[in-house]
Amino acid sequence: MFTRLLSTFSLFVLFSSSILAQGGGGECIRLVSVDPQNDLITIHNRTLATIDISDYRLCSLFSYGDISAQPALFGDPSAIPPDDFLVLFWNLDDIDSDMALYLPTGAFSDPGSMVDFMQYGAAGNGRESEAAEAGLWVAGTFVEGSDPAGFTGNCGQHGVEYWFSATSVEEFDQEQVTLSPNPFQDRIELRMNMPVQGDIMFRVMNITGEVIFEEQMGKGMQLNYTLDSSLWSSGIYFFQMSLDDQVVLTRKLAKF
Repeated sequence: MFTRLLSTFSLFVLFSSSILAQGGGGECIRLVSVDPQNDLITIHNRTLATIDISDYRLCSLFSYGDISAQPALFGDPSAIPPDDFLVLFWNLDDIDSDMALYLPTGAFSDPGSMVDFMQYGAAGNGRESEAAEAGLWVAGTFVEGSDPAGFTGNCGQHGVEYWFSATSVEEFDQEQVTLSPNPFQDRIELRMNMPVQGDIMFRVMNITGEVIFEEQMGKGMQLNYTLDSSLWSSGIYFFQMSLDDQVVLTRKLAKF
């Protein structure tokens, strides 16, 4: 349990760092991460004042609840200080769902009562139509998959294009490629136990998608490579391997 929460909290911190780096867009309260695998959501107070969040409401697949009634992993469900976060447990569907944040008053069917919205796994969930009418989401769009996802936009930005999914795309034979240790500290050992006939390119990206390392390898070779990560900041990274310009593997890595 502790390991699971540590991993989730690390992901929350990295998404949060990405959000803080965006800046701009005015002041708001936003959903900034949704983690169906661990049943966690994160809310960010992007205002200059402490917000009484206790009577704000959540809605997911027509299940409703006051924020004050939800158990918290991080923060105080009664109030969020300026530029701070609240991480709550919420029973999320493992495959597809929506998540909406509402003001303390007003009907759930009233788009004017909705503060924020996202959906993952499929379109047409729950309060999608209200979110579309409120200008918070485009109907028919969704974050692909059900892995942890984080919001990387600012207060003036809404929609799926501002949500980043941590989905691993495992189109390559995982048994042939190893990245260890993971979590890592000052180095990563990359091993691929089969020769390939094409050009291999691999890169490492941080949580915002910035490429921090890139290497072009030759044809027809096996890989036995040590990557120096001693100068990287702690956080979540993504390793991506391409073969003849086609992405064949993406994996999530964590540095503590």
